[in-house]
Amino acid sequence: MTKTYLIIPFCCLYIVSMSFSPALLSSSMIALAVAALVTFSPARPWIPALDMEAFRKLIRPWQQPALGIIGLLFLLVFFSGLQGGDLHYWLGRLRIKLPLLVIPLMFIMFPRFRERQLFGLYYLLIGWMSLMCIGIGINYLFHADRIHLLIQQGQPIPTPGNHIRFSVLMAYAVVCGVYLYWKKYYWKYLWERKIILGLSIFLFLFMHLLSVRSGLVVLYSTILVMGLYYTFSTKKYVIGMVVITALISIPVLAYQLVPSFRAKIEYMKYDRWMHRHEMGALYADSGRIISLEVGYEIFKTHPWLGIGVGHIQKEVNRIFQKEHPNLPNPLMPHNQFLYVLATTGILGLMVFLTAFFFPLFYQRNYRHPMLLASYTVFVSINMLEHNLENSGGIAFYAIFLSLLLNHFHQTP
Repeated sequence: MTKTYLIIPFCCLYIVSMSFSPALLSSSMIALAVAALVTFSPARPWIPALDMEAFRKLIRPWQQPALGIIGLLFLLVFFSGLQGGDLHYWLGRLRIKLPLLVIPLMFIMFPRFRERQLFGLYYLLIGWMSLMCIGIGINYLFHADRIHLLIQQGQPIPTPGNHIRFSVLMAYAVVCGVYLYWKKYYWKYLWERKIILGLSIFLFLFMHLLSVRSGLVVLYSTILVMGLYYTFSTKKYVIGMVVITALISIPVLAYQLVPSFRAKIEYMKYDRWMHRHEMGALYADSGRIISLEVGYEIFKTHPWLGIGVGHIQKEVNRIFQKEHPNLPNPLMPHNQFLYVLATTGILGLMVFLTAFFFPLFYQRNYRHPMLLASYTVFVSINMLEHNLENSGGIAFYAIFLSLLLNHFHQTP
């Protein structure tokens, strides 16, 4: 029995639970924390003991600065809350943000993940998301008429858990599949490479059936960035032209061939028309646009230090009630960077950007294609959502970034 035999299964459980079960997600994080604290000696392989070497790593987080700096994202919320405001809301934010502190510290304490172990977790994500999509597809076939009606009303196709988080996981699974195929990875048999490629194509196509715009924007942004990266690093400019052509033609084909995708586009056009004519209070896109306007208004009033995490909820509610009374549910700014500006101001955003982007540039990590692709996913979804203000978004960001940074670290 070794420490790795505990860590890998709990990582698998963590990745699987992200798609459907917040309770299981929390339990698996606790299990990973316990695994970080224990070790097993060769003399007594089944009896755990405190891992003193892991504790020494924990008290020296600067030795792995790319992982250690992520904790600033938690501390930023902690210190912002000292400005006062709604104590209950601030404590709730701290609880949700806690994985941003705990998960990187756990991965500092963990042994280094070997490439095969990391790829195995990507393989699991691809297979699990494919299995979940098969279930969604079967449900779609049996209830197609009802689901099309929901789409026309602005509702998503039913998915396990939150449909936006689910679509982002699908996009990331596609990225992982392409990367594993490019690296010629297989678990046991060579023919598994064809399975990986086939599942990646299946997930790519299924995303257009699911038609969650946030996930599609993340996917296409990542394809564009990685296509350009590959083009300029290999000087194969024809590949770049093919990628750009595909980025234009595939959505056009999806609009013609996929009813759910076409219905989503038509609803979006109708929603935008309603918003332009100031009649869109009850529609999804109108609410998102108004949330951005409200966030920017709060930032202009408190530019340097922001309004404070403890005050943001009441201030958003006040502005919505005063200026947009027809909107039934006040929304937080649907952009992570704008949310940080509104709550912590320009100074807070500088801290946030430093902690967020430092792992990408530390030791020129951006040269690694999987980390560059991961950051494209992270930035894209943060532009579309306040992704680090919910447990699912934080879990996704923290685990996949920490896995890569742990793998990159070379033990002295």
